[in-house]
Amino acid sequence: MSQKNYNTREPLCNQVTVNEIKPQQDCGCLRAFATIHLPDFGFTIRYIRVVKQEGMRAYAALPQTEFYTKSGKKHFAPILTLPESLKKEICASVLAAWEAKQQ
Repeated sequence: MSQKNYNTREPLCNQVTVNEIKPQQDCGCLRAFATIHLPDFGFTIRYIRVVKQEGMRAYAALPQTEFYTKSGKKHFAPILTLPESLKKEICASVLAAWEAKQQ
């Protein structure tokens, strides 16, 4: 397996396969959950959220977890930390699949 150069602007993987788009009903701004597979890395990411607020463009967000501080304040933290170019590639693929399903 060849090593990826994370310091370039070239795509980090050759293919993002969107396996599933599960539309969500009555969930506020949450429109769907997506599952993708990255063959170059050999893993699957589930629960990528597609969010669309009224009057704004939809966006995709990688999975996150929520937690509460001792004072009871809710916080969110990413489950995965990926290079920005790979994250953009994943989100663009998910949005394209979701938009195609809307038509």
